[in-house]
Amino acid sequence: MNMHFIIYLTLILGVESSWFWNSPEEQIIIPKIETIKVNNDLGPVIGIDLGTTYSCVAVFNSSRVQVIENDNGNRITPSYVAFTSTGERLIGDAAKNLLSSNPQNTIFHIKRLMGREFDDPSIQEDIKHFPFSVFRKDDKPVIRVRTSSVNKFFTPEEISAMILGKMREIAETYLGQEVKNAVVTVPAYFNDAQRQATKDAGTIAGLNVIRVINEPTAAAIAYGSDKLEGKRDLENILVYDLGGGTFDVSIVKRGYRSYRVLATNGDTHLGGVDFDLRVMNHFIKLFKKQNGKDVRGDTRALQKLRREVEKAKRILSTEMETKLEIESFFDNEDFKATLTRDKFEELNMDLFRLTLKPIEQVLKDADLTNTDIDKIILVGGSTRIPAIRQIIKEYFNGTEPSHNINPDEVVASGAAILGAILSNEEIYRDTELLDVCPLTMGIEIKGDVMSEIIPRNTVIPVKKTDTYTTTIDNQTTVAIRVFEGERSTIKDNHFLGKFELTDIPPALKGVPSIEVTFAIDVNGILEVTAEVKGTDIKKNIVINTVTNHLSPEEIARMVKDAEKFAEQDKQFKDQVNARNDLELYIYSLKRKIASETLSLEDQTTIENIIAKQIAWLELNPNAKIDELTTQKQQLQSVATSILDKLSNENDDAKDPVQSVRRSVSSSSTINDNRFSLLWIDDNDREFTDDNYETQQLLRQYLPSIELESDISDAILFINRVKYTDKILIIVVSGQKASLLFQYLTYYDLNEDIAALYIFCNNPDTYQNLKHDRLYGIFNDPTLLVASIRTAMYVMLRESIKTSTNLLDQEQTWSRIIPAVTTAHIWYDLYLEILKILPTDEQAKEEMLEKSKEYYADDTVELLQIILFRYNYTTATAIEWYTDDTFVHKLVNKALRSENIELLSTFRFFLGDLSTAIKQEYINQQKMPETIASNSKTSSSSVIKLFSGQVLPRMELERLEQNLGTVIAINSFFSTSIKLNEARAFADRGVLNANMGKVLIEILLDTSLQDITAYAQTNNRTQFLREEEIVFDCGALFNVTSVEYDPFTNIWNIEM
Repeated sequence: MNMHFIIYLTLILGVESSWFWNSPEEQIIIPKIETIKVNNDLGPVIGIDLGTTYSCVAVFNSSRVQVIENDNGNRITPSYVAFTSTGERLIGDAAKNLLSSNPQNTIFHIKRLMGREFDDPSIQEDIKHFPFSVFRKDDKPVIRVRTSSVNKFFTPEEISAMILGKMREIAETYLGQEVKNAVVTVPAYFNDAQRQATKDAGTIAGLNVIRVINEPTAAAIAYGSDKLEGKRDLENILVYDLGGGTFDVSIVKRGYRSYRVLATNGDTHLGGVDFDLRVMNHFIKLFKKQNGKDVRGDTRALQKLRREVEKAKRILSTEMETKLEIESFFDNEDFKATLTRDKFEELNMDLFRLTLKPIEQVLKDADLTNTDIDKIILVGGSTRIPAIRQIIKEYFNGTEPSHNINPDEVVASGAAILGAILSNEEIYRDTELLDVCPLTMGIEIKGDVMSEIIPRNTVIPVKKTDTYTTTIDNQTTVAIRVFEGERSTIKDNHFLGKFELTDIPPALKGVPSIEVTFAIDVNGILEVTAEVKGTDIKKNIVINTVTNHLSPEEIARMVKDAEKFAEQDKQFKDQVNARNDLELYIYSLKRKIASETLSLEDQTTIENIIAKQIAWLELNPNAKIDELTTQKQQLQSVATSILDKLSNENDDAKDPVQSVRRSVSSSSTINDNRFSLLWIDDNDREFTDDNYETQQLLRQYLPSIELESDISDAILFINRVKYTDKILIIVVSGQKASLLFQYLTYYDLNEDIAALYIFCNNPDTYQNLKHDRLYGIFNDPTLLVASIRTAMYVMLRESIKTSTNLLDQEQTWSRIIPAVTTAHIWYDLYLEILKILPTDEQAKEEMLEKSKEYYADDTVELLQIILFRYNYTTATAIEWYTDDTFVHKLVNKALRSENIELLSTFRFFLGDLSTAIKQEYINQQKMPETIASNSKTSSSSVIKLFSGQVLPRMELERLEQNLGTVIAINSFFSTSIKLNEARAFADRGVLNANMGKVLIEILLDTSLQDITAYAQTNNRTQFLREEEIVFDCGALFNVTSVEYDPFTNIWNIEM
């Protein structure tokens, strides 16, 4: 299919109707696009999955699909080609076995080079990791192979042809006859050049590639092939295809004998290869740390490591850990290491989660939610990774992916079924193809804005019309400029063509009606027609999108840019709207005074100010929104005083610049020169005023602040700081964050950053950005400054030193310190705890003196109350959640792995805090006075308070044996009646084997009104959010019953 549009297929498998799906509930009308012409003379048509790391061949034989084994008895074959020193060619398993001994002449991952230009950034990145040499020839990549007699150069198509030839040979051996025809699969995001390169490879291999089919579509066909006579309900299937080098996700609607791809997305450069590289880099660093030697320049050592890493990755799909042993790894030194599943997931979790973004996009494009998906099909060997399966399961609310198909073979099986269709097998007939438009199409309108006419993922053929008008009086010509892309501004989209509509009858602006029609036919040909309504004036242009196509990378970039720059686009659009609004008001006012009888003086006044406004607009083409608003207000003010009829149009705009709230006490400042802050801003200065004020505020305790707008300059600065003793904190704008994270990873600078913050207009836009050092995304300067200040307190581990360990392991009471929130501990309670912590009077005085420096007389953050100390113990096994992600990420990571060294620079004494509460209140057998003062009770209602905790199992068992135990609770409570929310809260995190999940249900004979009144009376912070009130309390409860449910793994504690 030589079309620009990525091919999305609908296979209608039925003989009664070829125009709609048959379903008891509904009939969906679809246009008939192209009927596949079957050919009884094709003979056997094989299906080939030409993969990045492995390939597979199948055939439809004797009414079933048969995946064919190679000569080694394997159903998948490595996509490797090797040449010996004598020029002998090896393919498949034999070639892969030569990787470590002959890396320069062993070629693999060739699929990543197919149909690409040599200067393609992805190729340049891949070349860095290839042991073989890649050169430029006619702007295309070629691979050099050195033999004893000559150097040979092969194109990617030729190498792929060798692999396809091997697949053909395997099929011919099985069938006992010659095979000429094949269906070959490609990633759904492959462009026309890549698809054509695949077909060319087949031709070189002596195959007639009668169809190139998308891999997710093939998988869906294979999945549904045995369900042709099954239930007739429509079913939404999500195909998650994560292979060795590419990732695709598609949503397919399956009906009775029918399939339709609704949307497709993906990444042509993400797969198991990338996971391997992360692990390889980890072991390269480990070897250098152990031996002081860098193996990056030794291709033979790298390929030995590559082989063992891939093997280890496969083992970790079923085992929790595996050992790597490489003899004579480098400089005659052996290398031995252990790789755990946890470590593998830690190294790659950000890549795993990258696959969720395309899922979100296809759901959005298909107008579905995650709850609308009925089945999930996993394709590709990388989907065997348990963490990936878990991520998918969690995203789809516990829906288990299908396990009844082999992810390595399903694509080849689907291709074989399509081969059966094309060769007119009896059970498959009347098949049709349905295509969609992958990018939004529209025209340019005033303000350099693109007006959408055909949205992306619209089924073709399609014809749509929108109406436009002129922008100036007596305009007789309009230019129709056609674009495709996902941005609001035409400069960020792809230009397709233009034409002019002339001889428009003169009229006032806004009067003519110009209809613009977009029509895309089955071949992807776009025709744009413009005509003046009510006249014979008409003109059109035909645009062949085959010759004006975009590559999938450009498509993906446009979509990503649309998300990344969503806020910037909104600002630009608002600015255009404000300008158009002022222009509209000026011309409406001009027409208004023309119809009114005004005094000469008034008319002159209004005409003069109108003339000034028009001149101002011409002189200020880039005026900001507040400037445009001010100009309109000035004009309205004059006009309103003259024309009472215009008074209703006085719509003074709200000031778009909100005042910045500042609440950081200057008494708590520290000015420590051990810190350095790098602020990476946008060229356009997003949040300009707030940025300046925030930076000035930070300078009170950060004397060194570097301002940069260029990522390259920022990287240079980070490199300079890394060789000093400075503690580096980075604040980056939302628009620069993603690029910064990529650069930090590329230059291996992640560990040189102490903390990262994103400061932006809309935090929700950047919630999917992941980085180990990312501790907050803020749009509020106060919260940003408070979080940075808190981080600084934590990092200054030498600020307060105490030697007293109050944690008494022999006490029989049980501790629950769950889910504490940072913003809702009270200063008076802090002082009470602080007074009893040190046993040394001098230490107490020092701490109280420090409190004057660090704390103001208002609500302070928990980290500023719970002073870090050196006597932390892992005996207090907790799962800690706070409002400040800076805190709980680090603490929980240490707790889950039971590795105290992770907290070497962040010492907390949570155990001491719990003991302090116990000593002050429990030993005295009394409740906190501020709590006890709330004696009101009501029997009118019962409120359920849910709090999720994680406790050591032995403590739970002790509670069960010792009813009546008093528990001190200082935690996050919510009166939400949604039990599933409480369970979700309790289920966060990864639990060790010796821990149990706890869901505590506390029944209080207290009304919601009483709780609210109590919080207000005692100056407690309260939050009213929808149906719940959230507050932090200190209280004592008596345990009355403890029950363990082994089926849900939940301990029910009644207190």
